[in-house]
Amino acid sequence: MKRGNTKVKNEKYWSKLVIGAICMMAVATVPTRVNAETLPEEKDTIESEMADLQEDIVLESNEVVEAQDDLQTPKESENPETAGESEEPDNLGNSEKPEDVKLEPGWNLIDGKKYYADANGKIMTGWVKYENSWYYLQTEKECPETPGAMMTGWFKQNNNWYYLNPARDGKMVASEWMLIDGRWYHFYGGGGMETGWTKQNGNWYHLNANGAMETGWIIMNDDWYYLYPAGNSLGAPEGAMAVNTVINGYVVAPDGVYNEAYQGAYNVLNRVGWNLWAAYNWSANLPYVNYSNDPSPGSKNFAIHGFKTKTGDCYVMAGTFYYMAKLLGYDAHQIAGYVPLRSGNMGVHSWVEIDMNGSTYVFDPDFTHESGRNGYQISYGMSGTWRYSNYYRMN
Repeated sequence: MKRGNTKVKNEKYWSKLVIGAICMMAVATVPTRVNAETLPEEKDTIESEMADLQEDIVLESNEVVEAQDDLQTPKESENPETAGESEEPDNLGNSEKPEDVKLEPGWNLIDGKKYYADANGKIMTGWVKYENSWYYLQTEKECPETPGAMMTGWFKQNNNWYYLNPARDGKMVASEWMLIDGRWYHFYGGGGMETGWTKQNGNWYHLNANGAMETGWIIMNDDWYYLYPAGNSLGAPEGAMAVNTVINGYVVAPDGVYNEAYQGAYNVLNRVGWNLWAAYNWSANLPYVNYSNDPSPGSKNFAIHGFKTKTGDCYVMAGTFYYMAKLLGYDAHQIAGYVPLRSGNMGVHSWVEIDMNGSTYVFDPDFTHESGRNGYQISYGMSGTWRYSNYYRMN
């Protein structure tokens, strides 16, 4: 409905209403019976005017009601479901996905995360080499929300752990030690975290299964090793393996091992002297008592038995001499093989080889013990020695 001037219509209504009321009052005062003096035509005129006035009043009254309805009815608004409607909540505060954004070549910072774009502005993912350093950028599979974002901290891939150093803007650590949360770790040249034994700058270190460097005493395969703690009195690097020394009364061999065999060798050498000839004579002079007919118990077992009982057979004599030679710093190896017996058959036997000055020499304490001839630093095939065959190094 077309709206007019409501104020004007109201004034018009009230005016006509007043006039109508007056007329009605006038009509009310007119007798229902017309006296004889009233002309018929005048009566008809008055009645006609009164009917017209009442009709106008009704029409104007309807207009006022409609006008009042217009004043009271709120102005039609937009659909409440769409009025002021914002973006979906999931999109609030979110920028376009990085892969949909064309970036400047090189590093870009988006919402606090670093991305790397190639020459065409395309975001890279996976491993990226930049200025001789490696970085890792998340793939869409790893992180659908922010593919291409640079990772920092620990990262595992193909069973290898990598450390992307936050202090170096995410650079992969490689070929160096890194102190992380108070523990030292070492990383290969390819970035993978090392575990187990590693030799760095001439020292051996042991990294546990989690990669952390160990210190103090550790045991492996029944052998003990001592790894210097930080701030040790010798000034050794933290974690470096002790070699050829005594730690609190425990002898540590040149190979870093402490065990009962080395301790026995240390005790004997302290008595007979720290030289190879004295060690050989001690082993060759052990009273012969059969202990084993095969090499399976191993050198350590043979040596411990000999140092404790001070008796033994060829395996025990060779085992005790082997440990003393090792403690003296020689490249020694216990050997298992065969030699001819008086019966003409071949019998099991054991002796020691030492590599010296580019040559390999035989040291056979049991040969000296049984024959009384020299078995110290001899060569294979030498006249007057046993014919050794089918032999191999036990260690």
